[in-house]
Amino acid sequence: MSNNYQTIDDIYGGIYQSLENSNDRPAASVHELDFVIQDVIQASVKKEQYVFAKALKNGQQEIGVVFISNEVPKARYEHIKKQGKSYLKEGLTIMVQPVVASLLDELITLSLRDEIDTGILSEFYTIVKEAVDHKASDIHIEATATRVELKHRINGLVYLHKAYDAEVMLKILRAIYNTKGHYGTVDKQLDLYNKAQQAVIDQHIEGMVYRLRFQSTPLYPYGYNVVMRVLSMGKKQSQTIHSLGYASEQVELIDKALVSPEGVIIFSGETGSGKSTSLSVVLKLMVDRCHRQKKILTIESPPEYIIDGACQIPVHETADDTSQMTLEKFNHTFKAAMRLDPDVIMAGEIRDRSSAVLLQQAVQSGHKVLTTLHAQNAFLCVERLMGIGIDKEVLLSPKFLSMIVHQTLVPIVCPECSWSYDQYRSIYPDCAVLHRLEQVNRDSGHDCKALQHVRFANRDGCDHCDHKAVIGREVVAEVLIPTEALLEKMRLGRISEAKEIWYQTGGQSMAIHALSKVLSGLLCPAMYEYKMGRLDQIEVSNEVNI
Repeated sequence: MSNNYQTIDDIYGGIYQSLENSNDRPAASVHELDFVIQDVIQASVKKEQYVFAKALKNGQQEIGVVFISNEVPKARYEHIKKQGKSYLKEGLTIMVQPVVASLLDELITLSLRDEIDTGILSEFYTIVKEAVDHKASDIHIEATATRVELKHRINGLVYLHKAYDAEVMLKILRAIYNTKGHYGTVDKQLDLYNKAQQAVIDQHIEGMVYRLRFQSTPLYPYGYNVVMRVLSMGKKQSQTIHSLGYASEQVELIDKALVSPEGVIIFSGETGSGKSTSLSVVLKLMVDRCHRQKKILTIESPPEYIIDGACQIPVHETADDTSQMTLEKFNHTFKAAMRLDPDVIMAGEIRDRSSAVLLQQAVQSGHKVLTTLHAQNAFLCVERLMGIGIDKEVLLSPKFLSMIVHQTLVPIVCPECSWSYDQYRSIYPDCAVLHRLEQVNRDSGHDCKALQHVRFANRDGCDHCDHKAVIGREVVAEVLIPTEALLEKMRLGRISEAKEIWYQTGGQSMAIHALSKVLSGLLCPAMYEYKMGRLDQIEVSNEVNI
């Protein structure tokens, strides 16, 4: 060839130029082509590839290399079959895009030179598949000067999965970041040891699409930490509000708030508290109930779950965006969404004054709004919203606050290998957690029979729980629907009095909800203290319903 391509980026540029000059310009944009090229080097670890003639130019055949895989829509596949095909053992994944064959050959050569080979990407596929098989919510990679450990977060706890050779892991991370990171979310090169970086990576596993939210940061004195949140993008939401772990009384309150045509619903909790999952379940319920006759918009950065029947608007971030730039993009998208004639808006997270003001405007203009917030309990959500810019009189006016749900996730003990209360007491009679549980039980007016369903985790586990001692996680929450009496106390700043009214009218704190799971045998008392604090610090002024 006449051109002298030195880097993969040069080859990409050549392909782009080929598309720009082509009379048969494909429908996909240059940026869309970039997404496709990122899957190029995986070719030989997939099923099979086909090639068909696109055009003849001066005796040189210009071809489109088409790789048949789960990434190719079925309709495209049928179209390709009609065009005629021949089996190609080595090639690239460029879905129905015309490119010059020599450019493809050179891209393969440079990719192999840079050691982005099929073995490396096949290993990454294995890493993700094993995480999915173990139902891990996050993949952790921790590297020091001498060791790399790959860990899984499963049911809220972090477990060592395996150790890796440092050079191999570095090649894997560079390969997937540089070839599979979504356009606009990555720097040009991965620099693990010198700066924090992020990306969004999609990986196909057995017909399902898993989205990985990649975040890296350097470690002192020499190393790096990479965490990838694993999100299933193709799975239909089959959970219900009740199956998430909310108490029956809480399900009724949530249902009541959803029926209301106005006001804001807030889900509060720390990172990893299940807020996004709860929101997706609630939105799916709203879609089903309105028979898709209401316009439901979501504003997310990026969308974590696919919600059929909702218009999901992504906030496009780039690797160079500062926190302020990201907020500005979110607010711009929020403002645009309100001009799209929505009935319901789900607006990611409210983090600054501008987004708080937009939230206020959306609610006051008659929209139903759902959002998330970081706060320590349901009542503190009110202070948090006032602190970032919502007018107190507006916030505490009737019909503005529809519902506040503050929640976290707790591990559910394995029913097969866990110990009963009597078994545990006979083995560990001096256990401090056991004594605190018994004291709380006495303080709440129960006798020893109330502890007969309590289960303690067996750290050795069993085959049923994959020797993890727990089998899943459930929500524990406090659900607050502000009444006029509560709003009046909060307007006067009498929060403790508002809480007392709430308790007297059936309100249940998150700690009490968690304690009810302890007494029903779902949550190990020791795991309660790990998530919620000491048992003897719980307020048991209201009845614990089991």
